[in-house]
Amino acid sequence: MGIREGRRAGADFSRAFLNHNAKKGRPNLLGITPVRVRRIRKTLDFSQEDFAHILWVTWTTVNRWETGAAEPHGIHLRILHLLERQLATRSFRASLGDPRAGDPMFLLYRLLKPLYPDDASTVARR
Repeated sequence: MGIREGRRAGADFSRAFLNHNAKKGRPNLLGITPVRVRRIRKTLDFSQEDFAHILWVTWTTVNRWETGAAEPHGIHLRILHLLERQLATRSFRASLGDPRAGDPMFLLYRLLKPLYPDDASTVARR
């Protein structure tokens, strides 16, 4: 199997895996459009360079996503979906006013916080 065939088989597997997850009630991460990527970035009021810093990619990658020359995948796609969903919440938008919002780790923390309970009983005692 050549490189192209291997990539194509990998893409087919990824597509099937994501569709399988959607059937199980998990989010289907396929199909984020260049317009949606740009809308997320503009809503955050970030330049392409700042947005790239948050996503741990280069600004040229963000530019390629926004022009449709490339598509986000993997963790970047998941973060974009989380950003899109969280931008609809008042608490997340309020946290963007925090001076730490430009720090990728702070933003990632704020994105993931709703996914994990704050219940102290879930923390294992030592």
